[in-house]
Amino acid sequence: MEWLKNRRTAWVVLIAVVVLSVLFGSVRSVSGLRQQAEQTFSQGTRGDGLGISHYLESRVSLSGNLITVAGRYLDANDARVTALREAADALAGARTPPAKYKANLSLDSAFQSVHDALEGQYLSQKDAEYRTRLLADFKSRNASISYNGYNGLAQNFNDKVLSSTPGGALASALGVKPLELYAITGGD
Repeated sequence: MEWLKNRRTAWVVLIAVVVLSVLFGSVRSVSGLRQQAEQTFSQGTRGDGLGISHYLESRVSLSGNLITVAGRYLDANDARVTALREAADALAGARTPPAKYKANLSLDSAFQSVHDALEGQYLSQKDAEYRTRLLADFKSRNASISYNGYNGLAQNFNDKVLSSTPGGALASALGVKPLELYAITGGD
């Protein structure tokens, strides 16, 4: 136990504690900032639940409503309706922001295709008005996504927080990953 009273041992222990504290603190701090930025994808920048995820879920739901209307007028095996159903399922099943972005692009064209196919049909007045409202709501959700601040926060985290020294660089070296953007990236 004499070694515990040694001044040299005390310095080594002190340095080890400081180094571990800096490492742990950096990772914890940067991880917290990452989690805050990541949550804006689902919760929105105001934390009101109106994030990109909300609008994408709404677009999937609107697609289902258009499929219901189309089912009254188009053949049950119509390729456009099947494509819309598959695109909606793909978006609902996408897990990463880039995958959701790509699936949302596919959903856009599939939705428009079914909407256009119903143009030449003799729709009831109620269905004709509903079809028009569905398209307006569908486009509105995409406009809301375009104003969402997630990509800006994610880019700021990636460019500024993770590259800051010493905290960001240490956290990055210890496994804190950059945030994926809601966009098509080089890997997709």
